[in-house]
Amino acid sequence: PAMKGGAGAGAKKKKTDDLQKKLFIHVGESYSPVTTRTQIDTLLKVYKDEGYAMATIDAVQDVLGVGRQATSTRHHRLAGAQDYTPDQWKLLASEHGLAETAARHLSEKFGGEAFAVLAIIDENPELKLPLVSGASPIRAEVVYCARREMAVTIEDVLARRIGLQFFSWKLAIEAAPVVAQLVARETGWTEQQKQQAIHEYVSKIERSLEVIGLRRD
Repeated sequence: PAMKGGAGAGAKKKKTDDLQKKLFIHVGESYSPVTTRTQIDTLLKVYKDEGYAMATIDAVQDVLGVGRQATSTRHHRLAGAQDYTPDQWKLLASEHGLAETAARHLSEKFGGEAFAVLAIIDENPELKLPLVSGASPIRAEVVYCARREMAVTIEDVLARRIGLQFFSWKLAIEAAPVVAQLVARETGWTEQQKQQAIHEYVSKIERSLEVIGLRRD
């Protein structure tokens, strides 16, 4: 371990801290993979404390010989930040007749873009329905993610956009056919492609459950 109690613990901690403060960026065609938990934890701390991303960009600019330029993204507002307020969910609930849980979810997930998500419901009122019973996401989110956030698979939606997969694998499996149907409409999947997408997604979740010793009920 990098640190433990006992004699010399203070010196070891100082040495570890000194190492974490040093930032090394290797420029080349090969790399050494990070494989241990300790390495990962150390790198995550360095990245957070020392601005690793900015240092990497500086190194790239040096290699390209374009000269270092100040970052333009430090104060760049993310999508949905414009006009967002913490109590925005109340407006969503009152103007669109949403349950509090759904309104809070939309506001926290999409920020100011939640209004753009809800505008999609004008095309089809069924898109206001829950993605799956027992969860806050609504079906319009899937359409929005496919159109505006480049979601092209079931996993794109449930894991990387809405996040339902990390909340409940049971609900994610139940939602998979609904997501597939909505994505199919946006992307032009055939019925065969849709069924294949469902099969591949559910199989992947089930394999993951088996690895950690769980079974799908």
